[in-house]
Amino acid sequence: MPSGRFAYEVDNERERHVVDLVNRTCSCRVWDLIGIPCKHGVAAIFVNREKPKDYTHLCYYKDTYVEIYKTPIPPMPGQFEWMSNGQPKPIAPIVYKPLGRPPMKRKRDADEPNSYKVSRANRPLRCGKCHQEGHNVRGCKANVTGEIAWERR
Repeated sequence: MPSGRFAYEVDNERERHVVDLVNRTCSCRVWDLIGIPCKHGVAAIFVNREKPKDYTHLCYYKDTYVEIYKTPIPPMPGQFEWMSNGQPKPIAPIVYKPLGRPPMKRKRDADEPNSYKVSRANRPLRCGKCHQEGHNVRGCKANVTGEIAWERR
């Protein structure tokens, strides 16, 4: 029987998990779902100088497999021996094809950054008329003659 009495914290560069050897659980939940110690559990077991086999669920042992299949399982009857229950046969659902061309880009989450949109936050403001920094065309004082914009055309 395993002698682990503490919860272990297994840490790598990206994630941190808590392994409980007494309850045979890990915060990644892989060990809970399949019954075989995950990589975090194996690391904690090795720190405790024990074998992962002692923490594996009994259903994965050869003795359990032999015990389960000791008695032969009778085959299922063929389809011609099935009883009719009077229910209508199931119908496949109708699949509608949406109109138009399919989208080329995937839909992004609201908090996901957009790599295609260029940010103008760190760029200085530059005039399109005189090409100087600090103002734009609307505030440009170069070549001011007093005429209105529509008179210049």
